[in-house]
Amino acid sequence: ALPRWFVTNFLNGESAETYKGIEDEIISLEIPPGANGLLMLPYFMGERTPIWDENASGLVMGLSLMHQKAHLYKAVLESTAYSLRHIMQTMDSNIVTDRIILMGGGAKSYLWQTIFADVTGLPVYTAKTSIEAPMGDAFMAALAVGLVDSYSQIKDWVEFKPPVMPNKGNHTLYNRYFSVYKEIYPLLKGKMKELKEISKM
Repeated sequence: ALPRWFVTNFLNGESAETYKGIEDEIISLEIPPGANGLLMLPYFMGERTPIWDENASGLVMGLSLMHQKAHLYKAVLESTAYSLRHIMQTMDSNIVTDRIILMGGGAKSYLWQTIFADVTGLPVYTAKTSIEAPMGDAFMAALAVGLVDSYSQIKDWVEFKPPVMPNKGNHTLYNRYFSVYKEIYPLLKGKMKELKEISKM
């Protein structure tokens, strides 16, 4: 939803060309990890996991006159990867996470794939064919009626492209940004709630 919000409101409307254009701009400007000091909290609709706060709100921190729309868009993409990493950190320690599998429209973006890989430090896989929730629905139906007998057989239904591997240098830098990311919300939680209450007056 965040990339869609950004391109709809600040660029030329949502289209494949718009997304490609802004990503090409990020690449041509050689915007580094962290978008030259920008951090975004992606809580534009409140937030569920891992903070469970309906009063949480979006935030852009670190703006300066040198930042362009491409920096902001990269911060949008990075914020979703920070959010995923934050969720992963709250998972049971017995759950082994050794890869990220991206599905849906965002999975088509190689830039976003590299950001997820570099932020999490994990390889990112995408399917060779476009599959989304209906594939999972079909598999669950097949499991229910006995056409398949194990959850592990989903691997036979999906073929993946070679993974996008994390860049160690970028991951090290993202670790520092992520540390700041996690500290921002607890500091501003009360003020977010106060702003929401004021806006309802």
